Amino acid sequence: MSLLLSILFFAAGVLFTLYPILPGALFIIGGMLVYGLLEGWSEFPVWFWYAQGFLVLLNFSTDWAASLFGIKQVGGSKQAIWGSAIGILVAPFVIGPVGILIGPFVGAVIGELMHVREAGHVTRVGIASLIGFLLGSMIKFVLVLTQILLFVLRIW
Repeated sequence: MSLLLSILFFAAGVLFTLYPILPGALFIIGGMLVYGLLEGWSEFPVWFWYAQGFLVLLNFSTDWAASLFGIKQVGGSKQAIWGSAIGILVAPFVIGPVGILIGPFVGAVIGELMHVREAGHVTRVGIASLIGFLLGSMIKFVLVLTQILLFVLRIW
C-alpha cells in the first residue's frame, strides 16, 4: 500500500514537472515521506535527504536560470525575464495546456516591448525565452527522474 501511494505521488510529480502548475519535485518528496511514514525510515540515511534537497533546489532554480540564460543570450531585458515568468504562470490558466508553450514567449515579448520597440529583437527574445523554458523543463524532468531513481535504489 505504501509503495502504491508513493507511485501515485511520483506520477503526480512527473505530471506537474511536465505541466508546471504545481511544483512536481515536492510531490516526489511527498511520495518518499509517505513511504517512510508507513514503512519506516531505515532505508533513508541522512545523505539521501541531503541529495533529495539538493535536487529539489536545482529543480526550483532551473526555470529561472534557463529563462534567464535564454533571454540574456539574445540581449533581452529584465522586463522580458519578468514577462516570461508571468507568462509561464498565467497563460496555462487563461488558455489551457497550450499556454505552457505560448506563455513564456508572449510574456517575454510583452516585457521586451515595454523596454525596446524593435520587432526583430523582440521576437528573438520571445523565441529564446521559449527555448530556455523547454530546456529547463527537460532538465527538471531529468532531475525528478533522478529523485525517483535514488528512491528506488534505496528501497530495492
